[in-house]
Amino acid sequence: AAGHEAVLDDASGQLVSYRVAGRELLAGPLHLNFWRPPTDNDRGSDMPRVTAPWREAGPQARVTARSEHHDGGAHVVSYELSVPVGQTTATLAYRFAGDGRVRVDLALRPAGDKLPPIPRVGLSAALTKELRQWTWFGRGPEENYRDRADGYPLGVWSGDVARLWFPYSEPQETANRTGVRWARFVDTAGHGLQVRSADAQTLEVGAYPFAQGDLEHRRHPADIPRRDFVTVHIAHAQMGVGGENSWGAWPALRHQLHADRAYRFAFEITPATP
Repeated sequence: AAGHEAVLDDASGQLVSYRVAGRELLAGPLHLNFWRPPTDNDRGSDMPRVTAPWREAGPQARVTARSEHHDGGAHVVSYELSVPVGQTTATLAYRFAGDGRVRVDLALRPAGDKLPPIPRVGLSAALTKELRQWTWFGRGPEENYRDRADGYPLGVWSGDVARLWFPYSEPQETANRTGVRWARFVDTAGHGLQVRSADAQTLEVGAYPFAQGDLEHRRHPADIPRRDFVTVHIAHAQMGVGGENSWGAWPALRHQLHADRAYRFAFEITPATP
């Protein structure tokens, strides 16, 4: 409505298109993401092997039921999903308003015997390459994590996504920001989209000019290809990065995302203009 268009894939429950004034803003679908590229500490603790069931579980989730209804002037589409880790299920709901706002609600319900910790609970998407100017209200300006956040002040920070990730000598997880209330990804003219928390919780948001998988199995930063899109992660939480040692210690228990509990969060996507 009113120059806005969104398209869902009923097989996966993914948002596959988001157009504003005829312009496509997505270069890849908004999909569930329960993985993060392993850090040096993760490799030392055998995290990639232990948590491997979650690696492709988000993109491979499949719809088991679909419903829709009108809520005032908005249209709500809800999917029940089977997540291929034990008997895990999820509910993913979209609320479409006529002014282009899309509210996304995720409820994740891990289930099964001895499920491993979850590296990340969130969704990810690829934006068109022009949307590389990133401004956020949260902790910054450098990357920070749930167990590496206290030293980073809360404020409004901005920069080019190409400069907001860290080129570790061996590529690994990077660019996350915690305590995010809202984040904008726009072109040089100020047009694009904004993401903001839609409940009482803050978000964790990260972005870089390549794919998540490009940070794995690379020996040097120069081996990371630059893609013609911007990867954006919109998460409820990501497990801590640890660091008590790098040869076996996991992050503290309070900084892990345990699979013996449910997780819920919501955010809203809106068109951004100057």
